Amino acid sequence: MENTELNNCYNNHLAIDNGISKEEMLSRMTGSRIVLIRTHGTTTAIETSTDSISTLTMTSLSSNAFYITDLIVYGACLTGQGRETGTNLVNSTCFAGVNTVIGFEKVVNSSEMNDWCLGFFESLSNGNTIINACTDADDYVESNWHSTNPYSSITTDSWYISGSSNTVFS
Repeated sequence: MENTELNNCYNNHLAIDNGISKEEMLSRMTGSRIVLIRTHGTTTAIETSTDSISTLTMTSLSSNAFYITDLIVYGACLTGQGRETGTNLVNSTCFAGVNTVIGFEKVVNSSEMNDWCLGFFESLSNGNTIINACTDADDYVESNWHSTNPYSSITTDSWYISGSSNTVFS
């Protein structure tokens, strides 16, 4: 997997310094092959600097909006709550046409989530399947984050995948 594929979503100072609008976020989501979004979330929405992207947003998009998007990772609280039977952002995004979407069922710690994403994308870039990369990310957090915070419970072990979990990116 080339690094340019992973940099499409947050490779500028606008996102870091000024936040990112709903319109810009949707543009990046629909215009990138692989997307990582780290923000605040609920079961049915994620925050942007100007609004939110919700399950309703996803159902209102055109049927081919995500024609090039293979993977979206919502590194945000509760976006996968209810798993396959839930009315959650993960399922509505997958239904909108993304091949694979990952979210979390629980409230997640932001520092821990950063490490989970690092472990996930490292594993994915080594040729592992999405589901194996999720497991590797849990192991990475367990050994690298939890060992320095022994009194905190691991929260990133609550990931949920909608769509193809056996995809490999090369």
